[in-house]
Amino acid sequence: MKNIIEKIREGRTQPTHVDKHIAMITGQPFFPSPIHYRNEETDDRYYHIAGSIGWPSKKPGFGLILAVEKTDSKRPPFRVLEEHEDQDIERLMRWCLQIRQKYGFKRAGLMEFWYGDCQRFNTIVSNFNEKQNRAEKYGLFITPPYDFELSNSFEIYLNQIRTCLSTDQSGTKRLYLGEAKGLVNHIKNLPPDILTKGKIQDYPAIAALGFVIHTLTVSKPWEQTVGYDELGLTTFEQYAVKDQQDAFRYLQQGDGFMPDAEIETEDYGMISTVED
Repeated sequence: MKNIIEKIREGRTQPTHVDKHIAMITGQPFFPSPIHYRNEETDDRYYHIAGSIGWPSKKPGFGLILAVEKTDSKRPPFRVLEEHEDQDIERLMRWCLQIRQKYGFKRAGLMEFWYGDCQRFNTIVSNFNEKQNRAEKYGLFITPPYDFELSNSFEIYLNQIRTCLSTDQSGTKRLYLGEAKGLVNHIKNLPPDILTKGKIQDYPAIAALGFVIHTLTVSKPWEQTVGYDELGLTTFEQYAVKDQQDAFRYLQQGDGFMPDAEIETEDYGMISTVED
């Protein structure tokens, strides 16, 4: 399958002293990565591309590719690029191996692992990868998404999806499903008691979407940390400025500060109907 993703490096590769000084004052130690990706077919630009997989149960298994669009927003939008549904585990894994070739595997350094449950069907996945290894091919490697070990992880993922599908004050939303009609149907058909009775293994499509959205929202792999340049304090005025900066950072971390990675947990209604 033809690779359509080009890796582009532009801008500063390292933060300047000015970046570090601003980070120290604001308490926001992040610097945009100089790397982004271009879709050669559409010319769309992405900060990141990732894959996610939900294993089959009573419902078919589900795989998807999600991109983080390159914008000036601090909360860049997510867009589903590909989806695939299959009851057969091995066919689902083979789709993952094929589709990753299209979205930057090896050529752009993307898609080397997929978010999912790395314990369930571990034996099947290991045997599959052993066959890949004997054929001198790269296997399918699964890594757990953020907060997967928590007892309420499915609730967290559902709320993250609902938050990203909801419009903000400007009338825009963060998650776009595009041509992913399968996901749209799965979301529309969720039962009213999904948050209280739903389990990850019972909703593979919803789980796969929640895995990747929550992990990318929290980890923000398109940003890199800026190290502070802590200068020696030599005058009373410098001590006063330092105290003021520390107080500012403390207030940001208090009860009144909610970073972008926080999710809504107060509204436990169903995910709303999706229209793209």
